[in-house]
Amino acid sequence: MRTNSLRFRRPATGFTLPAVLVIVGALLILAVGLLAVTGIERRTARSYVDLQRAEMAARAGLEEVKGILDKQTANDDFIVVSQTPPLPNDGDKNLEKVPYLYIARGESSAGSVKFKYHPLFSAETRPSGGSSDIRDIPVATDLVGKDPKEIETLPYINPARTSWVPIKGTRNGKEQTVARYAYYVEDLQGKVNPKVAGNERGDGSLHARNEYPFPAPGLNPEDLSEDEPALDGIAIYALDEKSGEKPQGDLVKRVIEGREFMISPRSILGATGFSSPVKRDDKGLPDDKIAAVLEKNTSPVLQKYEEKPVIPFAQGIDPSMSGSPRLNLN
Repeated sequence: MRTNSLRFRRPATGFTLPAVLVIVGALLILAVGLLAVTGIERRTARSYVDLQRAEMAARAGLEEVKGILDKQTANDDFIVVSQTPPLPNDGDKNLEKVPYLYIARGESSAGSVKFKYHPLFSAETRPSGGSSDIRDIPVATDLVGKDPKEIETLPYINPARTSWVPIKGTRNGKEQTVARYAYYVEDLQGKVNPKVAGNERGDGSLHARNEYPFPAPGLNPEDLSEDEPALDGIAIYALDEKSGEKPQGDLVKRVIEGREFMISPRSILGATGFSSPVKRDDKGLPDDKIAAVLEKNTSPVLQKYEEKPVIPFAQGIDPSMSGSPRLNLN
């Protein structure tokens, strides 16, 4: 007799679970990566929007200053005046007071002149009315309000306090501030331009001066050219106390050698070979006397000023004519 024995096999268990865990782990990794990429892209997009918004706000500030200058200096019936109000309580007493600039324009009527002031810094309120005394300048600290923005100026001058100018926009049907800007105009035009002042055209590479009776001191009598600036006769060596009466010195050498590197008003020290960071005293000026005199008295890349002749505000001139363009006799 032959008998058949039946063998029963138990089904395999535990194989599906590892596979599911591997797939779930892979999906988790993909999800985490996707969330990370999405977060990075969101932050990048937000940063780009914020950058564009900040750039537009900065342009708005520049355009506002440009508009003020274009309007208030359209002719020469104006004068730029400066005011240095008392330092705020939290200001650095060792640093110089910050000068605030205004454009003062005269308006004549009934034989008298009244001056109106236009601040060259962002202010919360505008000066009202006018004054017959040009020295009666509105106090800058009264115009900027209680929550001013501090703008860094020169290292030896306290920060300028100006007001924020809000830029309004609409979000979700509500008007809100989407950006803001502040501005402060510095007066650099009265400083020596080291890109043109000083020369070594004299004997022994000394400073060459114009001989009398050439009518314009400091003006180069040679024909205009790129190699010989019109104002290279200005004695910049006089800023160096070590030069004495000798028309030369270390300052002139530094200035002439570094002219091609003077690309902005703040590049004077780097262009003349002073390494960064510059060591400064408690008054904010560089410890090196040559660096200090350069920073305080010079400014490269100055813009040209073209005078627009107008009839001045003066006694003996019909007030109705003052401020209007002069007749061109040429």
